[in-house]
Amino acid sequence: MSFQSRSGTGQVAWQRSLAAVPPALQRLLFEESGQDMIEYCLIATLIGLGTLLTVHGAANTIVNMILQVGTSFTNDV
Repeated sequence: MSFQSRSGTGQVAWQRSLAAVPPALQRLLFEESGQDMIEYCLIATLIGLGTLLTVHGAANTIVNMILQVGTSFTNDV
C-alpha cells in the first residue's frame, strides 16, 4: 500500500496538509525546547498536590488527637 498521492506530485498527503499550516503553528507543533520545563512543572504540581492532601489528612488526625487529650484532661479534673 502506498501513501503516494494520485496527482503524481510525489508528495505524501501529510506533507501537503503540513504545507497548508502557517509557519508559526508549525514551529509550535515541532519545537521541543520548552518541553522539559513543562514536564518538570507538571511533576512539581503533582508532588505539591500529593503533599497538600497528605498534610491535610495528617492535620485532621493531629487535631483529633489533641482534642481527645484535652477531653481526657477535662474529664479527669
